[in-house]
Amino acid sequence: MAGTGGRIGALVLLALSCVAAAASPQDAAIQDFTQRVRSYMELRQRVAKDLPPLEVSSDWRSIEASRKALAHALRRARPHAAMGDIFSADAAPVLRQRIADVLREHGVTAGALLADLDSEEPAAAHARVAVNARFDWSLGALMPGNIIAALPPLPDELQYRFVSHNLVLLDCDAGLIVDVLPQALATE
Repeated sequence: MAGTGGRIGALVLLALSCVAAAASPQDAAIQDFTQRVRSYMELRQRVAKDLPPLEVSSDWRSIEASRKALAHALRRARPHAAMGDIFSADAAPVLRQRIADVLREHGVTAGALLADLDSEEPAAAHARVAVNARFDWSLGALMPGNIIAALPPLPDELQYRFVSHNLVLLDCDAGLIVDVLPQALATE
């Protein structure tokens, strides 16, 4: 009997390791991306607790001051934030592929979507985006729902936005670019 328990335990460990090994590299990349987003949100919560709470107001100056204070505090907390901190080298090709798959499924080319984006927001075609920079709200207003659905879900405070070929991870309350995935819309 004592040997049976040891064999069962070994079988359970073997089964668990097989399940872990069965996870695809794409799944692992998305799990890593999700963990990076979670880490950013934990940092954001720590930073925000030291700031006055955001309040609903009709005074745009008050709203803008709160937004700027949060953005400033996040920049201080992430002074060396760089492209790829969240859109990691492993996650980037998976996210690009998901976007390409949605476009293909809907019979839309990246070039056609870019032309549509550029017609909506002409300045976006030449805009430069950088991590920790202020997000220009006149850019990237269009984000197709079918692409959002194909990407990993985000907390309410974050959004995906296209700015030209690039996918931007945006902290909405701070108006801050958290990360940039260059060439997310690759034209063939």
